[in-house]
Amino acid sequence: MLELGLHLAIYAALFGLFALVTGKPTLRALALGAAIYAAQALALRYAHYLPTPAFLQASSWNWIGKAVSIVAVLALFPLLTTDERRETGLTIRFKKGWAIRALPVVFLLVLLPIYFARNAKPEPWNTEAIAFQATMPGFAEELAYRGLMLAVLNVAFLRPWKLPGAKFGPALIITSLMFGVSHGVTLDDAGFSVNTFNLVRTTLSGFLYGYIMEACGTLIAPIFAHNLSNAARYLFVMLK
Repeated sequence: MLELGLHLAIYAALFGLFALVTGKPTLRALALGAAIYAAQALALRYAHYLPTPAFLQASSWNWIGKAVSIVAVLALFPLLTTDERRETGLTIRFKKGWAIRALPVVFLLVLLPIYFARNAKPEPWNTEAIAFQATMPGFAEELAYRGLMLAVLNVAFLRPWKLPGAKFGPALIITSLMFGVSHGVTLDDAGFSVNTFNLVRTTLSGFLYGYIMEACGTLIAPIFAHNLSNAARYLFVMLK
C-alpha cells in the first residue's frame, strides 16, 4: 500500500503540474484517473487471495491478477461521461490512414525489446510464457492506461500538441510516465528503489503505445502492439 501511495502522489504531482499550466482540469478528473490506476494496481497485487483454478495452480504467471485487473478497471466505466467513453477506444473502427502512421511504430516496438535482450541468456522453450505475454499484459495494461485513464485525462486537458498523424496532450505524457513508474519505482519492506532502465524503457514504450492509440482511435491497436512486443522479446530469448 505504501508503494501505491507513492505512485498516486507522483500522479497527483504530474496532474497538478499540467493543471497549473493549462488551468483546465478538475478534481473529478484527478480522482477518477487515480481510481483507474489504483484499481489495476490493487487487482494485480491482491488477486492471489482469490481461489485459483486447478489448471493454474502450478503457473508462475499472474493470469488471475491480469484478469481481475481487467474486471476492476471495467467496473469504473459507468463513472465516465459520454465524452470520456467515446475517448476510450472501445470500438472496432480505425481512423482513416491509421496503417501508415501506426505500423512503423509497431515495428519499432517489436525491435526495441529484441535489441535490449540481445545479450540475455537463452531460455528454454515455455509455451505458457508465450501464451501469457501474447495476451494478458496488453489487454490489462492498455485498457487501464491507454483506455480509461488516457480518455479521462484527454477530456480534461484536451490535445493542444501535434505529432505526425496524431494530436496529443498532457494526458499522453502523464499516462506514459505513470506506466513507467508502475514498472520502475518500488517501495516495500526493503526500502525505496528506482530501476532507471525499466522506468525509461516502459515510459518510452508507454508513449509509443499512446501514440498508436491516438493515431488509430481504437484500443485494438495498442493492445495488439503491446502483446506483439512482449511476445517478440520472449520468442527471441527462447530461440537464440
